[in-house]
Amino acid sequence: MPHFYRYRSEDDDLQTHSRTPARTTTGVSSAKTDEAHVRCLGIAGELCIPSGDEKNKVNINSLFYELDKTIRSLKEENEQLRAEVDYLKDICKNKVATSPPPVPAVVQNAADSGVEDRLRSQIQSIDSKLGSCQADLNTVKTTSQSSIQQIQTMLESMQITHTQHKQEVDNALSALANMAPAVKEKETETVSIVKPDITPFAVVFDAVRCEDWVGQDSFLPYTKMNCNLGGGLNMDTGKFTAPVSGIYFLGLNVYGAPRDGVVLSIKLNDFLELASCSGVGKASQSCIIELDENDTVGIYVNEKSKLTDTNNQRYTHFLGFLMREKI
Repeated sequence: MPHFYRYRSEDDDLQTHSRTPARTTTGVSSAKTDEAHVRCLGIAGELCIPSGDEKNKVNINSLFYELDKTIRSLKEENEQLRAEVDYLKDICKNKVATSPPPVPAVVQNAADSGVEDRLRSQIQSIDSKLGSCQADLNTVKTTSQSSIQQIQTMLESMQITHTQHKQEVDNALSALANMAPAVKEKETETVSIVKPDITPFAVVFDAVRCEDWVGQDSFLPYTKMNCNLGGGLNMDTGKFTAPVSGIYFLGLNVYGAPRDGVVLSIKLNDFLELASCSGVGKASQSCIIELDENDTVGIYVNEKSKLTDTNNQRYTHFLGFLMREKI
């Protein structure tokens, strides 16, 4: 078989302008020859062959016949390959034609048929991958559209809920605004009726002694007042008279001779003993009591006691204050 020949369009216009060289003669007598008429690709030619050899003439004609057939087959194959290359270029550019690739012509050569099969297999593989990609793209598109629809539905629902909540808040604020005057009026009425839980200390007293004292069975008198807010304590009698009814705190502290005993008590209205204390040299006591207005309390010396006080050392104290006024 001849070497592969790549077809070119200018081959169609190829014209032969030369013929087989004419027979030459030499000084020596030449052998007899015959002319063999041959044709290839539509071009006729003549060859000189030894005369009398018919087999050689037949072989030459057969050779040119096969050559003509092979060249035509190669031209057809070349055209088919060009078509397939153009098709592959279109696929790479995402411009695949809707029509299937042209049906390849039947190639006589077995090797050329194998190339055709491989190309067809590759094209089918590419088509299959493109189909798979298209299917995946459609699936993703469908899923995305479904997700977008769900999100839009959720947004619409949230918008409706937001509108409802805003309406409820506006209604509540409007109701509060309408209630504000009534609440303010009610608050004013309540403040005007209810007194504070804690009454400022309007009654406070603290009585002391500045000199020694000895006595018994009597109320303890005092020589000086540190404080007597409310004017309830009388220093001469030693008694405190409640100016208002309420809860009071009362306390006492005395200091006597180091070895002498002291026995005292806090009495209400001269007779009722509220609290008592005793000790050697000193004693103290306190209590909380509810007093009515004009009730009296004082420190009563039960037994003979000697108290030691000076102007600079005032140990004896009788004190009290109003904790809360009775309502």
